[in-house]
Amino acid sequence: MALLLCLGIVFPQAARADPSAVEDLPVAWIPEQRVGEPFATLTLGLTPALLLPARSAIELPTSGSAFERRAPPRLGMVGASIGALHFHEHAELYVTIPIVALGADATGAGPGRAVSAAYNMDTGVRYYPWALRRGTVRPFVSTGLMTRRIRVEDTPDPTANPGGDTTHLLPLGTGVSWRSRFGLLVTLEGEYRLGESFPVGTGVVPQPLSEGSPAYETRRLDLSGFRVLLAVSANFDASSFAVEPGFRSEHARRWAEMMRCGTASGMTVGVGPSSRETYNASDYFGRRRPYLAGPYSEPAFPMASLGYYTHRWDAELRVAGRYIWGSAEAHGASLQTGQLAGFLEVIKFIDPNYYGFVPFFGGGVGLGRYHLEDQDGQRRVTASESKVIPSVVLGWDIRITPATWWLLRTNIRWVPSADIAIANTRFDFGGFEYDFIQLVIFPGRL
Repeated sequence: MALLLCLGIVFPQAARADPSAVEDLPVAWIPEQRVGEPFATLTLGLTPALLLPARSAIELPTSGSAFERRAPPRLGMVGASIGALHFHEHAELYVTIPIVALGADATGAGPGRAVSAAYNMDTGVRYYPWALRRGTVRPFVSTGLMTRRIRVEDTPDPTANPGGDTTHLLPLGTGVSWRSRFGLLVTLEGEYRLGESFPVGTGVVPQPLSEGSPAYETRRLDLSGFRVLLAVSANFDASSFAVEPGFRSEHARRWAEMMRCGTASGMTVGVGPSSRETYNASDYFGRRRPYLAGPYSEPAFPMASLGYYTHRWDAELRVAGRYIWGSAEAHGASLQTGQLAGFLEVIKFIDPNYYGFVPFFGGGVGLGRYHLEDQDGQRRVTASESKVIPSVVLGWDIRITPATWWLLRTNIRWVPSADIAIANTRFDFGGFEYDFIQLVIFPGRL
């Protein structure tokens, strides 16, 4: 009988559970859905964007510890986006990952200097007061969080090379979207971004890392303006079974069978892109190399996990690992970093029975190997160190039904501190990490 129950998971019509085994079906585990009205539908597409500067001139550093006025460049980018229409077609949540950064010259009296812009991560939400149903055009307002990276082309004089800047921006926008009857979603949007300026220096001569940074003149490079983007996406329902009649009772029966068979608990494997959103303050940037703080950036990186989920506690014990690399270059100095870390973590799920949205929280401990290399001119200093580090995690799963072999997960991890010593100063690798979308599978249920 147990074998027949197990076979019923894969061939639900071929085997029927013993009524005495499933008379109290675990319906509470299966989130309620509206029949014929999906809570969320997937979107995948491309997003070209153009930045239109608001100012008529910007100031860039030049030789002789001076600045010169230039016409601002018109910057662009093409990104790949993944997201979903949520809350019954009233909001689109998405993440855009850069593919190509389109640079341009900041022209002036001297030779042109190329400037380019890209985003490590662009997470946003568009809110539609009127539901964006198939065959309709709807207005929206939008906001989000961007991690923006600007790069200024080098000149022959290293003292006039500011490198660039990486910072967070808050976009505020509006626009319209058209959703066709056949799964095409087209969005035209305009937005203004708060925080689009950063300090640049001139005449910086790097000192040995053991000494403090010299005084130098700075100005603010203001690239504020309006960003116009056109997003073209395919929109489809990847979990259409959840809005069919009888969904809850059928999956409650499957879940009861899985608990009897022992497959409700089991191994999990997760993988997806991640980024580091904030860095802890360090004496390295504060007192030794302040002009490298802006140019320093860490590209998106893969995050992987291997765990064991127990349905009895609705919790998971996992090992999560990632490798993060970073770099910065400005005024003849450069920085290279790398960190390889693995975390042993426990996470506990809290299911509010809200259309498959299941938040979780937890924590753990990790072991990290950290490397840093600083160079200016002919001087090169390196440091490597292994450290035991704590982690605090929270996030949410999109778990349409527990009786399936896959789900989508978002992790937010905080590493309070991971500092290492280098040349009488310290560099802290701690901060917040954001795994914006991770595919988690249960191999034992395949």
